[in-house]
Formats: sequence, C-alpha cells, structure tokens
Amino acid sequence: MQYDSHFLCIKRHNNEFNTTSPTNIKPVRRLRRVTMKDTELSNLWSVPKPRKAQHTENVTRRVVKLPPLSRELRTKLFNQWLSGISYLLCKPMNKGTYKFYVCHSDFQNVQEIYSTYLINTLFEHEKDLLDQLCAEENKNKWCDIPVVLKDIWRARGECYSNNSRFASFDKLEQHQWSYMKLCTFQNRKYTTNCQLVDLKADFKAGAYHISLADSAKSIYVTFVPRFYLYRWHRFCEKFKSPSQVNDFDNLFRKASNNPYKWVRMDAGRFRCSVHREDTTYEMTTLPTIYRKQTVGESSCVFASLISALHYIHDFQERDL
Repeated sequence: MQYDSHFLCIKRHNNEFNTTSPTNIKPVRRLRRVTMKDTELSNLWSVPKPRKAQHTENVTRRVVKLPPLSRELRTKLFNQWLSGISYLLCKPMNKGTYKFYVCHSDFQNVQEIYSTYLINTLFEHEKDLLDQLCAEENKNKWCDIPVVLKDIWRARGECYSNNSRFASFDKLEQHQWSYMKLCTFQNRKYTTNCQLVDLKADFKAGAYHISLADSAKSIYVTFVPRFYLYRWHRFCEKFKSPSQVNDFDNLFRKASNNPYKWVRMDAGRFRCSVHREDTTYEMTTLPTIYRKQTVGESSCVFASLISALHYIHDFQERDL
C-alpha cells in the first residue's frame, strides 16, 4: 500500500497515527529538551483551567454569601439572650482561671459568657455572691442565679437590646436628677400588686411607671428603664449601714404616696422618722449634722465639708 509522503509528515508532526498504519512505520517521539523545575510544575498544577461556558437551560443558582454580623447586631442579640438567663455554671481552668456558662430555664440556650465581662460588669460590687458560685462545692454544677442579680441582669438585657429603653438609659446616665414621680394607669390608686413597666406600649391597667426630672424640671425621662431602678436600689442596699433604711425605698414610698406629683429627692442620707412594717423609729445611729441647709439653698457640698471639719476637730477651718 502506498502512502502519500505529505500525509505522513502531517501525521508525524501531530504525533497521531492510525491504528491501521503499516507496522514498518515507527512513530516519532517528541522529547522536551529543556528541563522543568519542580516549582514550575507546581505552578502549573495550581493554576485553574478556564472552563468553557456551557449554555444549558438549567442554570445552577449561585449561593449568596451573607455579610458578617455587625458589632451592633451581635451586641443586641447577646443582650436579648441575657434577658432570659436563669442558671450559671463555673468551670475551673488552669492557674486559677474560670470559664462561665449561662443558660435559660430548662437548661436551654447554653452559651459561654466572657469571664472578664461577667466578673467586672455583671458581678460589679458582688464579689461575695461570685465567691459562693465559684466555691468548691458548686464547681461544674448549674446553680440558680440569685434573684436580686437575675432581675438586674434580665433588665439589663432588655434595656440594651431595645432602642427606646437604651435611649432613656443613656439620657439618665448623662444628667443629675432631683425629682421623682410615680404614675399609675388612668390615675388609679397605687397598690403593691401594680406592675412596674418602662415602655409606653406596656402602660395598661394594673401598671405604673417612674419618671425623673432635673432640679429645674426642664429635662425629663418619662419611662425610666427598670434596669436603672433595679441597679439604683441594689447600690443603695449594698452601701447602707446595717441600721439604715434603703434610700431608694424611702424615695419610692414618698412617690407612691403622692402619685402623679413630683417629689423631691432627699439630699444625702435619709435621717427623718421612717415607717417600716407599720412602726415608726428614729435613726439615732448617724452623727448629727453640724450645719444644715435651709430650704431652697444649694449648698450641700459646703454643708457636708463643714460637718466633716467639725468631726475631725478642725474648728478654725470649719468656722472659716
């Protein structure tokens, strides 16, 4: 059989041979004379090959990647979770450190909580309670969070995850307040069964809310968040003397006895006769004020300094 020489040249050049070609025709191998480095080979493998566009009727949908959560949204979600907490677990780690876990009722929604945040913020001024929860007999056990702290933590979560509550709380932190007012729904009589609310939408039958105003009654916060009030009450309870009545309780009693009227906050510690469990007693354990303020006089700082100088027997500076 005769073969065209031109045809054979083309076949050899393309390195393609027909299986029916004669056995006496040998293929010509094409060898690469220039050596290739390993790095070049690796680069060739790592370069993706372009895919040819396939025109098909069923187009595969691309997965849309959601943007990462913003810090604001993550904070809001955390505080929403905090508003339902019930139990706390302390897990000891190395070198005297701990990990803390908090969950909701029925041990649902378990999350680890940042230890520094829990110790310095949630347990602020509450080292004795924290030591009890971290005691040897309570380690690696779910413990009930004390009611007084549970109410504050939940109210904190509600406040920091709600725009209206947080706006009021932020305003409260920036000013000083001299008047309190208790408002009941439709001017009804206040009873201990009334429920404290801090949103206008929740102000219904059987509810009341607290308002605060500055000394000139020019700045108001109509619905004071419960977190602000709970924290205020707890602070007064922690730092009062054993024989002293909680200052917040005294102020709240005045406001509840005069609903829808502004009552003035007492300057300093409460020193008058107070009613407690239907009995009246005088607070005689506190020292006598050397220099008392007159009505309408704004001199509490100077009056306190004068009394302090009197009790350290610096009578010359006191008189000056």
